[in-house]
Amino acid sequence: MVRLSLSFYKYLFSFRKNRTFMNTLLLVSRPSHHTNLALLKEKDSSPLEFRVSHPTQIGDIHKGVVLDIQKNLGFAFVDFGEKTPGLLSRPPSFWENTPFTKGSSVLVQITRDKVKHTPLNEQQEEKEKNVRLSLTLSFSSAFFIFQPKTPGLRFSKTISKQDFSEETLSKISELLSDNEGLTVKPLARKASFEALEADLSTLKNLWTLLQEKNKDSKPGLLLPEKEYLFRYILQNSDSLKKIIVDDAALYLSLKKFLEVSHLSSFITLTSHLSLTEGPLFEKYDIQERWDLQKDPIIPLSSGHLILEKTSAFWVFDVNSSSEGTSKKNLDPFQLNTLAGQRILEEIRLKNLGGTIVVDLIPIQSPSQRKKLLTLLQKQAQEDPLQTHVHNISSLGLCEITRPKKEPSFLDLIL
Repeated sequence: MVRLSLSFYKYLFSFRKNRTFMNTLLLVSRPSHHTNLALLKEKDSSPLEFRVSHPTQIGDIHKGVVLDIQKNLGFAFVDFGEKTPGLLSRPPSFWENTPFTKGSSVLVQITRDKVKHTPLNEQQEEKEKNVRLSLTLSFSSAFFIFQPKTPGLRFSKTISKQDFSEETLSKISELLSDNEGLTVKPLARKASFEALEADLSTLKNLWTLLQEKNKDSKPGLLLPEKEYLFRYILQNSDSLKKIIVDDAALYLSLKKFLEVSHLSSFITLTSHLSLTEGPLFEKYDIQERWDLQKDPIIPLSSGHLILEKTSAFWVFDVNSSSEGTSKKNLDPFQLNTLAGQRILEEIRLKNLGGTIVVDLIPIQSPSQRKKLLTLLQKQAQEDPLQTHVHNISSLGLCEITRPKKEPSFLDLIL
């Protein structure tokens, strides 16, 4: 068995240290009727995420009416003004003590779009999963997530109350009523109290507007969320330092959005002239990587990965055979570590969600399997979405789960 060097371990852990405080760059390109997004590391312009702007209902707030409650299963069907009812999932204990009954009016927010399952053959019918709904309403901005019915002052996972003065926290708390709650986002550390106050005031005004609209008894949309591009920027506002866009109309829209959202002081917006400077993605050497996303074979220095999709989950197959590659210094643990690291990168890059099954090279040593699992679990923590790496079997099978709130990048481009 090959003994692992100290440098090898330093290499494995380097990504965690580098990503924690990583600055990012967003390329926004509209080559045709699609708007393509590429989130890059600012330091070396290597891609972190590929996205395609698309219509989405996530974040929309609706007035709904309860159609049916399945207490034992822990969910209810809600008419929220569309042809197909939404699914409101809560623990069974909630429905035992809830004041909601059939016919009750509820305010709900969409947390997951309707998901289509493409048939694998002509005999199967295309199926759809209902839109997911939540009773926990939230309004997101650059500095806060305002939750009008969830009291308390909370902080994003990368910050704590120690990052703010007691005076600032006291003033923020005074702006909230007893039933209102707030999650403070990392970018708030860099903002003045005046900017924070104005930002929170905007969110509270949205809640007031929503309550006025809720007086209408008909189920339907009350308050739409921002379009996908703007929501994506807010999600990445803590690390995002620069946006480069190659479309004049988009440039003007983004300029206005950054100003209204109090982000213009933190994010630089630059235009790119494709006619004189060439295509934006080609300038940053990512066009080929973007185009190769459609290829199910992902090359590695020590082999390759094969990505497949079934009706229920994604599958990565780790193949160590690669002509012309010397593997005499790499054992199964090292090969799986490098492959696993690349798989987690591809999952984030392609925005894969749901269940992902990985067929690794079998490792007989239980201690090495445990060590590999720990390494992959630590890398998974750096994904903005909660990604969980589960047990690795003696046969090399590993299950990864990641929330599926929207179509994957591959679903949108294939």
